Amino acid sequence: MAAQETYDCDSVSESSSESSSEFSENTFAHIELKEGNTYSSEKNFIFTVKKYAKQEGFQVRLGKSEKNSAGQIRKRTIICSREGSPGKTLNKRNRTSQRCNCQFTVRGSLNSSNGLWYLIFVCLEHNHSMVSESSRRFMPEERTIPIEVQERILLFRRAGCDVSTIRAILKEEFSDIVTWVYDDLYNFIYQKEEIKREFDSDDFVKELERFKSQDNEFCYEVLINPETNELQQAIWMFPEQKLNYCQFYDVVVFDNTYKTNRFGMPFGIFTGVNNYGQSVCFAGTIMCDETAESFLWTFNSFLKMVNNYSPKVFLTDEDQAIIKAVDLIFVPHGTKHALCLWHLMKNVVKNLNGTLGFKWAEFIKCFYQCLDKYDIDEFLEEWNMLKTKYPLASKYLLKMDKNLARWAPCYNRKLFMADMSTTGRGESMNSLMKGYMDSTVSLTKFLKAFESALDQRKEDKEFAKFRENNKSTALLTASPYERQASELLTQYALAKTRKQLLQCMSYKSEEIAR
Repeated sequence: MAAQETYDCDSVSESSSESSSEFSENTFAHIELKEGNTYSSEKNFIFTVKKYAKQEGFQVRLGKSEKNSAGQIRKRTIICSREGSPGKTLNKRNRTSQRCNCQFTVRGSLNSSNGLWYLIFVCLEHNHSMVSESSRRFMPEERTIPIEVQERILLFRRAGCDVSTIRAILKEEFSDIVTWVYDDLYNFIYQKEEIKREFDSDDFVKELERFKSQDNEFCYEVLINPETNELQQAIWMFPEQKLNYCQFYDVVVFDNTYKTNRFGMPFGIFTGVNNYGQSVCFAGTIMCDETAESFLWTFNSFLKMVNNYSPKVFLTDEDQAIIKAVDLIFVPHGTKHALCLWHLMKNVVKNLNGTLGFKWAEFIKCFYQCLDKYDIDEFLEEWNMLKTKYPLASKYLLKMDKNLARWAPCYNRKLFMADMSTTGRGESMNSLMKGYMDSTVSLTKFLKAFESALDQRKEDKEFAKFRENNKSTALLTASPYERQASELLTQYALAKTRKQLLQCMSYKSEEIAR
């Protein structure tokens, strides 16, 4: 039967790397490859060449092999990882290639009479530089994650840690062997979690049902496409979140700027502020898109979960789809819709800075003076003057007229805003969530990570309460009002009260004759 030729994969097989445990690091003080060298087995031959490559600062891969009539490999070629033409490896994305037609080649052959392997051909020439000693830790052979470390990674992952945090912990725990980069950990977690490209909504709904079965106070709503069975939208609220909403529903911020998973589904959170000045999350939601219809479903479902107790103030960014949904869902319940001033000013700078040129500095000064007007009539007078004085800006300012009552501070002076005029509270909650979620988190594990973030916020509140209970409060005035406030309020709320108390004392009082 004729001998047959086969080609192995581009990288050295796992079996060869496993065999490395048979040989100690000190087996070869210095390796030389010469024709005639003998090896006890093919694994020993491959291992020795790999050790030589590591010693010199390059990588190898298995090349051509030849089998005998019994199917046993009798010849093996090992080549440099940079062998081959770069033109043959470039794909449609036009990535760079490491291949440069390197000529390094070694070939071993099995002697059937004694079972030994002989080195029958050696070409040690390279046409590229070797990897420096300081950079060899980045070579694939050096970045294999040991079994015991893999177990620790999966443990940290189950606890809700992101990849950056996991690597930082491992660096402290296994400082001598940490050679893997961020991508190595990311790829390992991705493969272990077996994330599907096409998400089956049943898995996520079952997870929601599981939370519901454990605690009947857990609330959720889902929207499933009946034709494709794909999850389109979901919103959920843990019992602790519902309790927080009952206490602090005066002002709610909605922010949906974070994409939480590799499917790119927008993640939105409803956020408020508690009496310790901490941001608290009232509910979480994922959506397939950011259309008015999606926001209508989300906001309507949110109201349903809180028994139609609409927030007094609802703060969002200037998204027309959100504005339309808020007008239809929240405003009929008496909610005041306010727009984030930070996003508004960002858009003003973006649209008018270049248009106004050297007049920009003068314009923005007048713009801020206009915003400071307390009285609505005075504000409108200044606003109209601004449009007349700066005709180049008038077109954009006219667009802002449409939502004037939503963003101009004078329209919100009499509203309790909980010290919020921007969506920064929502974005700060998003930052907290990012500590537990990244693009490797599947949607089925997303709820667990979300719950872990809520637990951290709850712990922060309990710690703040502990600190306040173990501190005495020094009064700044002799006012009985301050004394009573110090007994009832948290330090955060007391500081706000003191500020107003001291301000009212700074005014001069005069009797007015009637």
